[in-house]
Amino acid sequence: MAAISLSKSGIGAAIRALVLMVVAGVASIVAPAMAHPMPQSFVSVRAEPRNWHLALRLPGDRLSVAFVQAGLLPDPGPGYTALPVPTAGQVGTYVLDRIAARSADGGGWGEKVVAVQPPRGKVDEWRVDVDLTPPAGTSPQTLVLDYDVIVREIATHSAVVSLDSDWYRGVQPQAPHIIGALRADVRTLRIDRAKGGMFTGLGDVFTLGMRHIAEGTDHLLFLLALLLPAPLLAAGRHWGGYGGARHTVRSLLKIVTAFTVGHSLTLILGAFGGWTVPQKPVEALIACSILFSAVHAWRPVFRGREPWIAAGFGLIHGLSFATVISAVGVDVWQKAAAILSFNLGIEAMQLIVVCLVVPWLILLARAGRYRTFRLCGAGLAAVASMAWMLERVTGKPNFVSTAVAGLLDHAIWGILALAIAAIGLTFWRKAPVRPAEAPTAG
Repeated sequence: MAAISLSKSGIGAAIRALVLMVVAGVASIVAPAMAHPMPQSFVSVRAEPRNWHLALRLPGDRLSVAFVQAGLLPDPGPGYTALPVPTAGQVGTYVLDRIAARSADGGGWGEKVVAVQPPRGKVDEWRVDVDLTPPAGTSPQTLVLDYDVIVREIATHSAVVSLDSDWYRGVQPQAPHIIGALRADVRTLRIDRAKGGMFTGLGDVFTLGMRHIAEGTDHLLFLLALLLPAPLLAAGRHWGGYGGARHTVRSLLKIVTAFTVGHSLTLILGAFGGWTVPQKPVEALIACSILFSAVHAWRPVFRGREPWIAAGFGLIHGLSFATVISAVGVDVWQKAAAILSFNLGIEAMQLIVVCLVVPWLILLARAGRYRTFRLCGAGLAAVASMAWMLERVTGKPNFVSTAVAGLLDHAIWGILALAIAAIGLTFWRKAPVRPAEAPTAG
């Protein structure tokens, strides 16, 4: 049998990888959306500390044909209207008979089917989960997989294989790697995970945490709405003037720390407790949290209780974070390290945002020209939050939510404009407002 190695390089390998990615991408988009049979199988590989896990997605009609060709189901004959359908037990036995795992030296591994899911809904697709375990004392670093599922009976069939999770190579479920294809003439795949280490996985999860904030427009807008009133003192039912650098830093530390504590709690409980919280209500609550923050930036509705509000909303945002991190890491220590690294990534990006935005807010507040900027920012956040709530309740995007998301995609230009305006107003106004002289602004 021919073999595929992850270490292959060169133009030919690059071209094959590109073709595989295009084919797999098109198939993954088109196949679930249509009732027509999938032309290919898909095999997702997950590397675990002591074993490997395969998740097979098999097109139902191709599987039935394979059963008939193998003599495992009766031939319906010419002019048939429906193919015979195997039972879940038959599918599990068939898969085990056509999968063999071994070490690089040829030592055989144990194979066990842990779940078989028949087709559901409009997608004619079987899902089969298989655990592959090396013998005691054998390293699981290298897997050689012999695969004959459907390809033995149907020469034109193929299975696209992706590496979905390998902590030590820095591969996480959010960004799987396509590593090859199995077909009638290529039925063996070798995966070597000897390279990499603990810090590879930690670095990847740290980056994932940063990216989750940087690319999450709702989390980013929530943070910006929280920052808006930080430089100001509350005067009754209105925001007053500039409270000074010490007041601003103290307010920011309390709010950001409280938010961190809140989302860390639900992140830990969600990741370790295996919570399966419906995402639509969570996303709607996150949009609601932005609205509360925007209203508070307009008027101090929970004056002096900002840290408690930030902690409460942090609990909600943590539920969203937990869905991202729950699949990262496979044993207790890896998951604990992943949560810590992911949290550090979140905090690093929050700190970057604070450092990029707050100095200009302080300059605007000192220049006595902060009220218009604050009201406009609060209004934008409120409009965006209501548009997102409508989108997440109905499941349909709207013009406002799309426009706001596009606007926040260019946030760096907005920060640059803010910096220029703040510097310009500071130099234009010769006598900046002192904290003790801050005028009341409605």
